[in-house]
Amino acid sequence: MAQRVPRQEPSDIPVLPDDVLVERAFRIRQIAKASDGKLRHIENVHIDRVQPDRGVDVGRSHVLEEVKGLTKLKAITTIHRSVMPAYFMPSVKEVLAQIPPELLEQVTAYSIEYDQKNGHAKRMNHDRAITTLYTGKLPDHIAGQMVVLNGKLYKPPEPPPEPQDIPVLKPIRLKHRPPGM
Repeated sequence: MAQRVPRQEPSDIPVLPDDVLVERAFRIRQIAKASDGKLRHIENVHIDRVQPDRGVDVGRSHVLEEVKGLTKLKAITTIHRSVMPAYFMPSVKEVLAQIPPELLEQVTAYSIEYDQKNGHAKRMNHDRAITTLYTGKLPDHIAGQMVVLNGKLYKPPEPPPEPQDIPVLKPIRLKHRPPGM
C-alpha cells in the first residue's frame, strides 16, 4: 500500500536560499519591548526554529541591552506559519524573507507583534503580524553574534581589511667612487 503524502499548500512566505538568509541574519537583528518598557536587543541564534515565546523579562539571558541609535523606518504586515493553535511563534527566517526589497539595504533591526485586529491570515494555519522595521547602526557585539540555520553554525563575516599605505623608501643615491679605490 502506497504511503499517503500530505498535501502541501503554497505559502505567502517567500523561500530564500540559505546563503541569502544568513547574510540577512547578520545585518538585521530582532529587538522587542522588554518588561521595563524599553526596546532591547534580543538574542536569536537559531533563525529557522520556531519556539515558544520566552518572554522579554529584563533578567533573562536572551534579553540584551537597551536599543540606542535606531530609527523607525516602516511598519509592514507579515505572514507566519502557525505551529500550534493559539500560540504566535514567528521565526526569524520568516521575517527576513518578507522584508521588501526596496528597504533591505536600510533595515538593521525589526520588532514583531501579533496583529490583534487581523491576526488570522486568509490561509489556514497562518497568522498575521505587524513587523516594524528600523534603521541605524547595530553595536558590533550584536552584529557579530553567530547564527544557526538548519543546524549549521555560521560565524559573522570578517570585516574587510583596512587599507594600508605602502611604505616607499627614499631613492638611493649612490656616491660615485673615484677609480682605483
